Amino acid sequence: METKQIASSRIEDLIFENRNKAYGAYDIRQRYNRNVGIATAVAVSLLLLFLISPMIIDKLTPAEEIVAPVQDIRSIAELEDVKPLDETKPPPPPVEVPPPPKIIKFVPPVITNEIVEADPPTIEEIKTTTTGAKEQEGDPNANYAPPVEEQTIIEAPKEDNTVYEFADELPKFKGDMYKYLQENIKYPPLAADNNVQGTVYLEMTVGKDGNISDVKIKKDIGMGCGKEAERVVRSMPKWEPGKQNGRDVSVKMTIPVKFVLQGG
Repeated sequence: METKQIASSRIEDLIFENRNKAYGAYDIRQRYNRNVGIATAVAVSLLLLFLISPMIIDKLTPAEEIVAPVQDIRSIAELEDVKPLDETKPPPPPVEVPPPPKIIKFVPPVITNEIVEADPPTIEEIKTTTTGAKEQEGDPNANYAPPVEEQTIIEAPKEDNTVYEFADELPKFKGDMYKYLQENIKYPPLAADNNVQGTVYLEMTVGKDGNISDVKIKKDIGMGCGKEAERVVRSMPKWEPGKQNGRDVSVKMTIPVKFVLQGG
């Protein structure tokens, strides 16, 4: 290194021989190697500081705990009031009675000594009129028909097969539903081994005959818990059906089934 510096100094002396060395260029060339070394050291230091600054900031800054909001799926949207069915029937239209046909009194011929004032109807009159016990003015072109007796038709109430999401009276389990679930649900072994706990939400339809149908898992916690809850709900006995306007109807419901390990 010293040999290189000596050689460099000799070259600079030769270059600046018989020149003004106090001008500045000579001094800059003398300090060149030293300035390059200082600049390189500063650049490397800044690069290392830039690379390790994130780790230093992470060490000095406490971590923030982020809690995700939990949505309460048990909330049920309010539905519009169900309007009762209008079962009143409009009155039947009035029956138009055609004008009575013209009737000429038919006088049977009677053999008597007295003079009869009324003459019997002619053959032409009988062809265009109707015979009766008395004479009556009317339309000679009208067809004579006996009066039709008016009948009132009573229609049977239509069967309501609508599945309601809200009704005047909701369906009811006959007994203690949670006791029934507790006695019939078998905790899945895989869920128990992995300490899986929580609530499974099921959607089902209680028919107007009280039977359970359309059972669906709306929220599952995994490890077989949802399937086990669905199995037990499908095997439930008949419920008391819901009512709308005093009639049994089908109602859609959501029920929670909670899985908790003893001592968990």
